[in-house]
Amino acid sequence: WQSEFQMKVGKNHAKYFDKEGWFYFTKEVFDLFYPSYGDTYPIFNGSVGMTYEQGGGSRGGRAIIMNNEDTLTLHDRIAHHLTTGLSTIEASAKNAKELTDNFEKYFSDSKAKPLGKYKTFIIKSDNPQSKLKRLAQFLDKHRIEYGTVKSGTSIDAYDYSTARSKNIKLNDRDLIISAYQPLSVLTQVLFEPDHFLIDSLTYDITAWALPHAMGLESFASTEKIAVTEGYDFGKFSSNVKAKQNAYAYLIEWDALNSAKCLSELQKKNVKVRYATEAFEIEGKSYKPGTLIISRADNRKQEKQLQSIVEKITTQLEQTVFPVNSGFTLTGPNFGSDKMRLIDKPNVICLAGDRVSSYSFGQLWHYFETDLKFPLSVWSPSDLDRRKLGEYNTLILPEGYYSLKKSTIEKISEWASQGGKVIAIGGAVSKLEDQPGFKLKRFAKDSDKAKEKAEAEKESLNNRLDTYHHRQRRSIAGAMPGAIFKLRMDNSHPLAFGMPEYYFTLKTSTRKYDFLKDIWNVGYIGENPLVLGFVGHKVKRKMKNNTVFAVQSKGRGSVVYLIDNPLYRGFWEQGKFLFSNAVFF
Repeated sequence: WQSEFQMKVGKNHAKYFDKEGWFYFTKEVFDLFYPSYGDTYPIFNGSVGMTYEQGGGSRGGRAIIMNNEDTLTLHDRIAHHLTTGLSTIEASAKNAKELTDNFEKYFSDSKAKPLGKYKTFIIKSDNPQSKLKRLAQFLDKHRIEYGTVKSGTSIDAYDYSTARSKNIKLNDRDLIISAYQPLSVLTQVLFEPDHFLIDSLTYDITAWALPHAMGLESFASTEKIAVTEGYDFGKFSSNVKAKQNAYAYLIEWDALNSAKCLSELQKKNVKVRYATEAFEIEGKSYKPGTLIISRADNRKQEKQLQSIVEKITTQLEQTVFPVNSGFTLTGPNFGSDKMRLIDKPNVICLAGDRVSSYSFGQLWHYFETDLKFPLSVWSPSDLDRRKLGEYNTLILPEGYYSLKKSTIEKISEWASQGGKVIAIGGAVSKLEDQPGFKLKRFAKDSDKAKEKAEAEKESLNNRLDTYHHRQRRSIAGAMPGAIFKLRMDNSHPLAFGMPEYYFTLKTSTRKYDFLKDIWNVGYIGENPLVLGFVGHKVKRKMKNNTVFAVQSKGRGSVVYLIDNPLYRGFWEQGKFLFSNAVFF
């Protein structure tokens, strides 16, 4: 009925446009798949969503000469939008009963007969507590119901991490989301493991499942399971005072919330270390990345240390583990150089001068909203005339800006002296094949020659292709946005706190062969798990290449994030990965 009503409204518009002799077109290029649009989001919430748009934007100004030599004015564009707006109101008013009846039916049908394959989504209780709370907050915002079940039930379910079915046992602390609820469609859209695309002519991301975006161990079942509504996280209680004058306070590094705690501690000038190896102390095991706040590192504010740690971790509801000794049962002791002191990041981020406003906005939001951590904003030209010495972190966002050869040499020398460069997405190409940087597209010259030969062969084969199918043919080399499962070396600091895999949102065809003399931390293997649409030519080329890498450079480093982990600011697990790049 939503689709049918769109047609009714469209025909009503056409009546007025025909009368005025105005051109229009429909059903050609607008995407109606990804749920974050101003038309799809209302549709998945039972409404009728449509996009009306006339080209021009800032380029159009007050008037623009079109290719038919007529002039399109701002006045014209306003008239066209006003007409569609009033026409929408008119069509809605004339069909008010149909609208309201079907709006009600949408929710009652959804609750009784969910449309999607999967009827129950299980988020396991052994996920980090802060991640579960973050998911619950998200669900609450969207009024999606969730709850619990009794322990002991065994079901067959799809495992998001492997894309295979397995038998799992449920417990009463698992967070369960049933599709039998009024917002069933939105629920299934957000949690569907692999979205089905009717038409691959699309220009935006085609996979976005929340368990992958949030880094949650999750399962989906085709079975209907009775759910007791509500999930009680309990009142947070700090245990910092449990051991007065503790030798050290430990915080597990397992989510973005851990990075928020580190950010707040560093703003209070608290010295923090992180473990580069696993260890065990006082009957509990800790993974690499664990934060250590010790009295030994904080003598200058030893008396206030406990209250500072308690206040910050209580506000962020972060569990802390006080210990009475630095002597570990296994792994390095707290005085070991394997417990590495974290330098407080002093960050430069580029903006303006053809830096992508999207990429900069994602970074700005991460620092100012997620971490509430300060950063300095420079234009690319500032790199030529200002000194880098007082800073230790330089972030290169995506964009069309260029860096002079002398600027790149300056950055290279600064990194060798202890600075850290983080290049994101397309910005990595600015360092490709540059002196001092070991980023190469091809592992060897023969690989470059092979790709060139394949491209020439493909061009030869395409010479007799039909003109009519040119648009369809182009998608064979397209990557509008899909999820790839990476293998992660979680013994490296860039992947601390993560499992041995990471689901990356890949939105470009950019690829690099496994890099030489560099830590290939996150990479695509021979047979990657892929979710969403990828053109078959691109998919074939995406095997065996690096996505996240770190180059040790003198006393500093260069972090290559070939996929943007902060894309649109909603990939929570990507924010956690980026926190490793910033702090470790």
